[in-house]
Amino acid sequence: MLHAPPLLVLDEPTVGLDPLLRHSTWELLRAAAARGTAVVISTHYTEEAVNADTVGLLRDGRMVVEDSPAAILDRHGGHGDSSGAGLEEAVLCLCVSLTRTGTGGGSPPDSLGRPDASRPAPHQGPQPLYATGHDGHTFAALLWKDVVFLRRHWAELAAQALFFVMITVLACVVLGHWPRGIRVDVVSDEASCDAPSPSSAASARAEPLSCAVLRALPPRGLSPVQQADVSAAARAVRSGASWAVLHFGANFSLAFVERVVHGGDDDDVLRASEIEVHLDATDFVISNMISRRLAGIVSDLVRRMDPSRSNFIKFEDPVFGRAEPVNTETLMPGVLLGYMTTFAASLVMSTLLTEKSDRLLERTLVSGARAWQLLACWVAVLVPVVLAVNLVSHALIFGALALPCAGSTAHMYLLCSALCVMTMLAGLLFASVFDNYIAAILSCHQFAVSFLFLSGVLWPLQAMHWSLRAFALVMPWAHSMEAARAVLQRGWGLGHRQVWLGFGTCAIWAGLFVAGLVLVHRSPKRVRKRLAIL
Repeated sequence: MLHAPPLLVLDEPTVGLDPLLRHSTWELLRAAAARGTAVVISTHYTEEAVNADTVGLLRDGRMVVEDSPAAILDRHGGHGDSSGAGLEEAVLCLCVSLTRTGTGGGSPPDSLGRPDASRPAPHQGPQPLYATGHDGHTFAALLWKDVVFLRRHWAELAAQALFFVMITVLACVVLGHWPRGIRVDVVSDEASCDAPSPSSAASARAEPLSCAVLRALPPRGLSPVQQADVSAAARAVRSGASWAVLHFGANFSLAFVERVVHGGDDDDVLRASEIEVHLDATDFVISNMISRRLAGIVSDLVRRMDPSRSNFIKFEDPVFGRAEPVNTETLMPGVLLGYMTTFAASLVMSTLLTEKSDRLLERTLVSGARAWQLLACWVAVLVPVVLAVNLVSHALIFGALALPCAGSTAHMYLLCSALCVMTMLAGLLFASVFDNYIAAILSCHQFAVSFLFLSGVLWPLQAMHWSLRAFALVMPWAHSMEAARAVLQRGWGLGHRQVWLGFGTCAIWAGLFVAGLVLVHRSPKRVRKRLAIL
């Protein structure tokens, strides 16, 4: 009361007080009401209720009357006595009349008009603990409760959303690009390549081919470091400072020209014209990059010397994608869908589990709201939040960072939104089954990890064993992942089978999660505990 709140709710404030202190308490409450504070109190002392402006009588969990003390006295008796005793008599008369008509619950009255506890109450069928009113009013109250909850926890919500947006953007910036500045140690027995690049065509033709190869490495992301011998270069690789050893023989240029131009195929010519490469193959991306870059450099040398000996396979412009693949475009659909679905599931689970831990969920259900109404309102409130975060992520990725999208970004946004809604229903199911916050979050993380392994993000589905691939295709992620790649890289729209199959899979699994929610909330508590153990 010190800070003059607009609403003051007190639960039986006068219990255990002597008459003088009880009178002083009511004087304070009347003074607070005179200053504009709405005071709501509960009391079992009916004679005190005469001091209030409005009195509500709860009987068997129902509000049976709500009016001013004077109106209750006029309507239900009390012999015209406006004191507390008269109000108590009026309340007793009301309760007896409700008992006699069978609308107020309790036991039938005895001959003195008092409820007889020894006689059973007439059967009235199952009654809700509290009157729920119209479903529209219940939905409105639940929606307002959820909005107030989000408003109170706006800082945590904003931090969580910003965290996932930053991770998605960071993944777009970091993942998928070819490595740059990869050190390779070079040992050339035929010449030292420390001289500057030749300025004329004649000088370039006279330059040793090993030096030409070295000068072609930096534009392709490789940083050559010359070593005196192979053992020193190998030590650099073993120490982790370098990724490869390139060794050119003493007669590499002459043997290479003899092999390419004159068709020499002696064993000595073949061995002398080879570049010996020793790779650190612990990183597939880097080792594959070094191999591709060296193959391209040697192919260019052969093509310049004798075009007839160039590759017999000519790769034309690809049907989809780029001639030089960019792994960002391959990884980005999985990153975007994976992080957004994890955010959606964690958001809905954290809110529902917070309500559980605060006992707000139990109080909401006790007040007459049904479980499906509670969950539907949470979905209605949180879906706009998830869609807004999804929109910001798409705007940053396809707008600010200019990630190319061959198809419609609107289709990509709709697909990601559908997968987020499906994952939110999965999060509601996990939060309904698990009462423990840590167990629920671990299940959500397992859900996200299975997404990475079974959606084709880390490795193609075609490389899996047929049984595991069949299982992955049944799960909700694989088709959604392929649909996202089809939109992003191939430019397909909703008319293509692969795209609408992604949407259809989300809808089917959303229905399964809804069925699971119905089963969990209609099953006995022991069944829910067994499901949580599983």
